[in-house]
Amino acid sequence: MNISSREIRIVRRFKASPPEVFEALISSDAVGELPLPAGIYQSSRAEARKGSSFIFTDHQNEVVNTGWFLELDYPRLIVYSLSSEGRVIIEIAPAKNMSEVALTHVQVRSDRASRIEQGWLETIRRLEQELARSDYDIEESKRT
Repeated sequence: MNISSREIRIVRRFKASPPEVFEALISSDAVGELPLPAGIYQSSRAEARKGSSFIFTDHQNEVVNTGWFLELDYPRLIVYSLSSEGRVIIEIAPAKNMSEVALTHVQVRSDRASRIEQGWLETIRRLEQELARSDYDIEESKRT
């Protein structure tokens, strides 16, 4: 059986600088440590650096996916792979005193795309809430 795949792309603007968005996306205090579809949790956290890995679990603590950081380009780009569901590319660009975030999840199985897209929309909502209530010390946490 040949299952087709598709791409999910969500673009949003946030009232935060690109460094603030980047830090919120990878901060352990932010949206579940990495942006993931709602209902999936990160149970093993590696340092956010190229080549490091992590494990995702569901609400019953069962492993549902593993992943690896492929690129981290502070404060513009986060790319990581998911063993069962393609690759996630998060681009962050300045946009008139704001940041524009383009989240692209490639190679998503078509039969799972709707559920995964809804999870990403929930994740974006959580990111917006996190950015609204938090101040990130960009100088202290600046990535190299």
